[in-house]
Amino acid sequence: MPGSWVLAGWDHPIYTNVRMPFGGVPPHVPAANPTGVHRRTVVIPARWRGRRVILSVGSAESVLYVHVNGTFVGMSTDSRLPAEFDITAYVTPGEQATIVCTVVRFSAGSWIEDQDDWWMGGLQRSVTLWSPGATSLADVHCTAGFDPATGDGTLVVTADVVFSARPERGWTVEAVLETSAGRRVARAAPPVDGADMVPVDPNPYLFGGHRVRLEVDVPQVEPWSAEIPTLHRVVTSLVDPSGTTVEVVAQRVGFRSVIVGDRELRINGAPVTIWGMNRHDHHPDRGKSMTTDDLRADLVAMKQANVNAIRCAHYPPDTALLDLCDELGLYVVDEANVESHAVMSSLCHDPRYATAIVERVRRMVLRDRTHPSVVAWSLGNESGYGAAHDAAAAWVRRVDPTRPLHYEGAIMGNLDAEAPVTDIVCPMYASVADIVAWAERGLDRRRPLILCEYSHAMGNSNGGLADYAAAFEHHHGLQGGFIWEWKDHGLRQRLDDGRERFAYGGQFGDEPNDGNFVADGIVGPDLTPHPALGEFRYLARPVAVSVTPALLRRWCLRVTNRQWFADTSWLRARWELVVDGRIARRGRLELAPLAPRTTGEVELPVGPDDLPTDGEVYLTVRWATRRTLPWADSGTEVAWDQVVLRRRPPEGRMSFGPAPSHRRRRTRPVEVSGGSSTGAFEVWVGDTAARFDTALGLVQVDHQGRPLFDRPPGVTVWRAPTDNDGFKVWVGSDDPWHLLDQDRVLARWLAWGLDRLEVGGASVTVSERGADHGVVVSERRHLWAPGAEVAISHRREVAVEPSGWITVTERVDVPDVLDDLPRVGSTLSLVSGYDTVTWCGLGPHENYPDRRAATVVGTWRRPIGEMQEGYLMPQTSGARGGLRWARVEPASEPAGDGRLALAPPTVTLQAAADPALHLGIGRHDEATLWAARDRTELPDDQRTHVHLDVALRGLGTASCGPDTDSRHRVRPGRHRWRWRLGVG
Repeated sequence: MPGSWVLAGWDHPIYTNVRMPFGGVPPHVPAANPTGVHRRTVVIPARWRGRRVILSVGSAESVLYVHVNGTFVGMSTDSRLPAEFDITAYVTPGEQATIVCTVVRFSAGSWIEDQDDWWMGGLQRSVTLWSPGATSLADVHCTAGFDPATGDGTLVVTADVVFSARPERGWTVEAVLETSAGRRVARAAPPVDGADMVPVDPNPYLFGGHRVRLEVDVPQVEPWSAEIPTLHRVVTSLVDPSGTTVEVVAQRVGFRSVIVGDRELRINGAPVTIWGMNRHDHHPDRGKSMTTDDLRADLVAMKQANVNAIRCAHYPPDTALLDLCDELGLYVVDEANVESHAVMSSLCHDPRYATAIVERVRRMVLRDRTHPSVVAWSLGNESGYGAAHDAAAAWVRRVDPTRPLHYEGAIMGNLDAEAPVTDIVCPMYASVADIVAWAERGLDRRRPLILCEYSHAMGNSNGGLADYAAAFEHHHGLQGGFIWEWKDHGLRQRLDDGRERFAYGGQFGDEPNDGNFVADGIVGPDLTPHPALGEFRYLARPVAVSVTPALLRRWCLRVTNRQWFADTSWLRARWELVVDGRIARRGRLELAPLAPRTTGEVELPVGPDDLPTDGEVYLTVRWATRRTLPWADSGTEVAWDQVVLRRRPPEGRMSFGPAPSHRRRRTRPVEVSGGSSTGAFEVWVGDTAARFDTALGLVQVDHQGRPLFDRPPGVTVWRAPTDNDGFKVWVGSDDPWHLLDQDRVLARWLAWGLDRLEVGGASVTVSERGADHGVVVSERRHLWAPGAEVAISHRREVAVEPSGWITVTERVDVPDVLDDLPRVGSTLSLVSGYDTVTWCGLGPHENYPDRRAATVVGTWRRPIGEMQEGYLMPQTSGARGGLRWARVEPASEPAGDGRLALAPPTVTLQAAADPALHLGIGRHDEATLWAARDRTELPDDQRTHVHLDVALRGLGTASCGPDTDSRHRVRPGRHRWRWRLGVG
């Protein structure tokens, strides 16, 4: 312990999202209800004699019963908050005690813990015994306020004292404010002389409890923020009547203010943009049981990705997480353990659940209210809106007026709802158009809109993030949001053959299940970042560089500090001059620190005379940490921008990008052998031959007698669907998920037969221009699906040139009925033996038409096996847009006997400047990716599969949210593109 028995060999995990793992109606509990009995015998320290003994259970899923030495002590029904039991009467100091925690997996409370995650079971956070004195501090609450207008702070310390016996007079409470290094700043004092005495008023009518309130003003205090997380320490002491300190409680606090007004959530007076992530507790081996190191690893990775806020989805975290957020600097929306997703609209009106809903909110606030990182309270998630929420909101407003409330259920389906329980308009998965329309209507003059969930990060996803970022920047009232979600919830599973995988719903024999919907993180289960995290990291960058034509005329850059509280002195900048995709020069960019939210100009680090006379020229500026920080080593990159100094050739001009230098070669005669009478012919230039079939067209290219293609090059409009295109695990099933999936684009693609297109009606003609001018082979064919009434026509011209290049001009005509295609492009399959690709274009990471804001033009090199992404559910991946050229190189490692294996020739591909092509390259073709339901099903394929797409559908986020914008969809009509191939 802590842990879950389902990960220790008993029972199995169950994943469901919008349905319960068992039938019936609330508060039904299944008869087959796994139960874990956790037993531990301890010796109660003798020095605890005369003191109380407390058992604290950090969390228990779902209901907990506690027995001590065979006697029932109590129970708890909240899986995600601590349960504390006073067991003083059941133990004897100096003697053994047997503690038994019985955990029942499902309970009536499970109906309000249906939270799109694994159902496990067990004691998933720490279990401790501790001993306060007979008279002790029951609760110490610190409120550290900040006035951004004056820079002054105020500290209020409220301490509740508990007496085990008859209360006695003369006890006092003291509080001292210190810096985090221990330097004393101030002593808190009672507002009335003598009020530091613990009240023991015998008049019950007037008695307000054993409570002491201390206050102090702190002039010109350094406030806490996520950018500058300055912490102070409050040391509160309980002193007995003799003057002896009997208990000390030290707490970290941060001086800051949080208010809502004028359509802004203001932290320390500033409307900070929320670059947030939704976060569950998850570890691939420990499930919901996370160590402090695990929690820190999550938050460090977030900070390095410029995340500044988390929403605790959908329950209060271990307090260690909040401690780390205080320390590292992250804003937190703390969320109550309330979600009734399967019966979303009813339990909030069920009087049997009202007390539980209010109690879960109440206990969260009382536990976490001293943490400066907590900037808002959430009443729960996807639980409708009823009187229980009104009651919970009223209680929170009375007890903690220093933070706003958040609850999406009150505005679900109506962004303009009055919804008095929420101070933030916090929709889920609203489109950019919807939130912009809300901002422009301006009906709500007080509350900001902060998306509690958006951009569902399931598989190859997060298309359109830049559009959301632009909306946040340009529309008052739109203040950011929280990506769903941080981490894939795959659980490490060892298969019978010894291989391992990260398993999703249904792969443990769990029925019912909601499949791979649990794999919806922007990082993998082991924190491996998905490419979309790079997009987010760029959009949330702390500093930006840009140019305008006017600035370029003055040879200047604009630098903007996008932070709200910190200047840029913690960063250093370097520049790179990129000419035709390669770094020509680099150096340090010198500029004075910029104050927060200010813009300055800096002279370009290269002069006009330093630029080459032709070619495309860019300047890339990269920002990295100047020194080691708690969340980053010195030199950690946090921001970058690339600006254009000279563009590519203008659109409409069909010119190829510059070839790598080794491709410059002398011309040689072009010869044709064979003919139509034989059904096949060859076009030779030097030691390279293009082989044609009179019925099929180009079928092979040989170099020095070795074939290049594993199968003939073709065109395709199909891709292995992403999770946003459709859920393939439910294709053909009668599962409710599949019925919901019928509205997504995959259903149309399958109905059109795009996954099973055949080629027919081919014809080939040859036009010889003479040995010194090359040969052009024209091909015509159509693509159609069996039983389909429409066909796609394809025309290709293959020009074999004296230079040795083979230039391919493609034209595809798509009928109007096929109005939303996956892609249009050429596809090649190369023989085994290639291991590396170098390309010039957008990179270095995977990018798509609606997810490429973070890319820069450059020349990149990667192993071919790393070009496709390892999403838990196999799907199309790895595209790189803006392709200029690519070089596919063979392996140079020796064979097993020590000799060099016979390697295939280097292949160079060049793309036309207009239109730009997308490069896709990897070990698995689209048919294989489409067929596989798990990464372990992908074969060990040593071939190299290449796509050169002229049109590629964006990604969107339709697995749970808006589809890709219409401008990123592949439409019918005529598509033209050109590429060429060089061998050797």
